[in-house]
Amino acid sequence: MTRAATNRYKSLHVLTPSQTLALDALDRGETHVEAADAAGVDRTTVSRWATKHPAFVAELNRRKTERAERNARRIEELTLVAIENVGAALADGDLGTSMQWLKTFGVGSITEQPLGPTTVAAFIEARRSRFPTASERVFQLLSESEGATTEAAEEAILADLGEVGQARP
Repeated sequence: MTRAATNRYKSLHVLTPSQTLALDALDRGETHVEAADAAGVDRTTVSRWATKHPAFVAELNRRKTERAERNARRIEELTLVAIENVGAALADGDLGTSMQWLKTFGVGSITEQPLGPTTVAAFIEARRSRFPTASERVFQLLSESEGATTEAAEEAILADLGEVGQARP
């Protein structure tokens, strides 16, 4: 690898101080224009980094993921407190809270039937029915190979059998 290629490779994996400043600004919720001002570069440079620079995009996504996880934990904590407060208000006979609860959640949430299978056997059967049987798949391949030589049809079937033998999601 030449020196130029090595430097180019490294530049895609390492953030410059300007990129770090821009990332910090974006992480604070600032716009690309504000991030560019903080980093001392043009707005288009920040936009290019945010869409095409591997290390920049990865770090931006990592920070967004961390923020989302923090927010989810905080929302969960606040929700638990809110549930306790609503429960206490309902227990005290607070009619306003009771009405708001019913408006928000209604009775549908306690009467809705599940959309999917409710037994292991039903789940397995529903999953199995999504895949054709081997004979159905062979017939399908033969139909798709209509007009082809027998050898071409056999090759298509064998190629498909190689895929069929693999674990399915």
